[in-house]
Amino acid sequence: MSMLSALDAVLLPVLAKVGVVAPVQVSATEAEGLILAAPVVAAFPMPLSDIALRSGLAVASLDLVGAALQAPVSLMARPAHVNAGDPLPSGCDAVIAPEAALHVGPVTVFTESVAPGTYVRFRGHDLAQGSVVAAAGTKMTAEQVLVCQTIGAGFVSVHRPVVTIEIADAAHRDWVETRIRALGCTIADISAMPSMIIRDSRSDEPRLALQPGETAWIARNDCHVEIEMPRRFDGLVSAFAALVLPIVARLLGQSLRTEPVRLRRKVSSSVGVVEIALLYVDGGAAEPLTVGDITLMALATANAVLVIPAGLEGYAAGDRVGAVLTAEPFEFTSRT
Repeated sequence: MSMLSALDAVLLPVLAKVGVVAPVQVSATEAEGLILAAPVVAAFPMPLSDIALRSGLAVASLDLVGAALQAPVSLMARPAHVNAGDPLPSGCDAVIAPEAALHVGPVTVFTESVAPGTYVRFRGHDLAQGSVVAAAGTKMTAEQVLVCQTIGAGFVSVHRPVVTIEIADAAHRDWVETRIRALGCTIADISAMPSMIIRDSRSDEPRLALQPGETAWIARNDCHVEIEMPRRFDGLVSAFAALVLPIVARLLGQSLRTEPVRLRRKVSSSVGVVEIALLYVDGGAAEPLTVGDITLMALATANAVLVIPAGLEGYAAGDRVGAVLTAEPFEFTSRT
């Protein structure tokens, strides 16, 4: 093991040279799950004007104060009939049922009063002009996409790193592609000038103090980061957690999110080697599934990863550690 390169000695110099990818414009419908490079701001209020929420007669509530069967109120004008979604005529602030009015020639007699805003949605009620619909640095949600479509925000600015994947094993390649897309990246061939290339390792010789994953490697040239992945599935998973996640976080301008959890059992590790442990996290407690020797069953069950530094022999039962949740590994901190 003394001939292996320390993970930090290889990874940190590469991270120091990696910056956030330049923003790109995508349609709002494509943006779900991507990291916003600029805030989405409402250019106008929603709704644009006061609108009716039901069909009925548009009225000014002040005109009908005190109206009742025993004390009807007469108006010398016939109120406009509106349907749900129609803009209210100027001066009106409520919608009343047609049954509450009786038309007698040019006079309309009301036998009910109505409160301001009854069956009305006022201008800007849903969204004020200038409101931030989605902040920069956050992941676009399906709900925010719906709002963007509703207000006519057709395009948004996002950080979307381009990644090339050159892995021969179909199952391994599919897994990496699925995880990469879930992180907010797009996959393309090398002609697209990717920010990162993930490929099979060129060497079967151990060279990195990472267990499992000792045949992994990382380097950066002038154009992209290149990560070589072990051909064994356990080494592939380990290298993804130790190398790919930190690089993608940097490309997105994010940081890895560590969830504080309490270990249910002792975790042992070898000093001098970074070891990857898979955990099942539930309710703030973590069940260690495997350490440094990833099994298929552990991979199918795990929902979190623990990177154990090379200088530790492990953790005791009850220790609180920072686990990276598989479903949401980044902080997604908003930026103004």
